[in-house]
Amino acid sequence: MANCRAFIFPGYEDFGITPVEAQAAGRAVIAFANGGALDTIIHEKTGLFFQEQTVDSLIESVHRFESMDFDTHVIRENAKRFSTERFKRELYQAIQDPTPDPYPARRGE
Repeated sequence: MANCRAFIFPGYEDFGITPVEAQAAGRAVIAFANGGALDTIIHEKTGLFFQEQTVDSLIESVHRFESMDFDTHVIRENAKRFSTERFKRELYQAIQDPTPDPYPARRGE
């Protein structure tokens, strides 16, 4: 994957780990604008979206990609948002932080 020019992700998935893996390798992703891709790809920064699952829509995005430059550092940094280390750190913080009381006015009743 590190040797590709871009990773094409034409399907729909709730999350889709392969676009994140491509970004971790510093590669932009050309993806169908639906599902988890909308959460993992930053349009025109870490990849491009195409709006319809048609050959013409995909080809249009590939042509657009060929005229753009993407910063591999920015792409890799975006992938770090989904790292195991970040997940563990934020889960630990969530467990350590007390849950806010949704009814503070009821204390002492």
